[in-house]
Amino acid sequence: MKVFVSYANEDIETFHIKKIVKKLENTAKYPEINKVYYWHRDVPLGLDFNEYMRDNISSSDVCLVICSENSSTAEGVILERGMMIALGKRIIPIFKEDEHVQQTLRENLRGVQLNRVSDDFIDNLYKKLTGKEPKKSSIKAFYKEFWDNFIKHNKRNDTRIYSRLPRSTPSKPYIYFTTGIPDMTMGLVLTARANQLRCELIIKDNLELFDKLYEKKEEIGRVLLEYIEWERNYGNNNNSRIRIFNDVQNIQANPKNSDFFDWFIEKSVKMLDVFGDFVNNL
Repeated sequence: MKVFVSYANEDIETFHIKKIVKKLENTAKYPEINKVYYWHRDVPLGLDFNEYMRDNISSSDVCLVICSENSSTAEGVILERGMMIALGKRIIPIFKEDEHVQQTLRENLRGVQLNRVSDDFIDNLYKKLTGKEPKKSSIKAFYKEFWDNFIKHNKRNDTRIYSRLPRSTPSKPYIYFTTGIPDMTMGLVLTARANQLRCELIIKDNLELFDKLYEKKEEIGRVLLEYIEWERNYGNNNNSRIRIFNDVQNIQANPKNSDFFDWFIEKSVKMLDVFGDFVNNL
């Protein structure tokens, strides 16, 4: 399903257009939606308004019209609304005050009222668009599927870390494996809530080793070419960790994301090589 969003430029922030689109395009939860068109992102350089309007409204299955005081007099919205009606497109109004729903859309007053862009609002909007319930996904099931695909990806590509990876896939946001470096374990962590990937070396019960490496942190940083977080004695159990991060988007959208797999592989191998050399030279 393709969706077209019509709105006045003045409403892009007050109606949180970018946030609504980003949430609707989460295919893991809303699998029926393939594309959501909106002007500020999807107009190519040099394409004029009439061409953008004609091409994208024609190809869309449903149209969302942001109804506000601004949109009631916005020339672009008036033209888009006229084309939607002429083409017989299904129109769903989004409004804060129902008095702002234009007369031509009154028969569609069963739109969606926006108070804030909550999960309930997006779920309700998705049901209006598709007539279906959002896909309920278990975070544990997602983690298990992600790590299962990650291990298969390593096997297909015969990576350096494949032989070290666990053969049973956890339903947790992390996996750990041996490094061959004394007192060190490698952890790969993905946090769906924070949309972050992490590679971390865990130094078990050896604060002295951590301290010696920490003394060389500037040199290690120059070799590794990454921002490194050093955490000594976390949890007060004589363990320490050394971590690098990657902030990403929509982790749960695709449990087969090869870009995420490749980042984990590249960074873990690099950390193993760099820290292995420094430990050997202590």
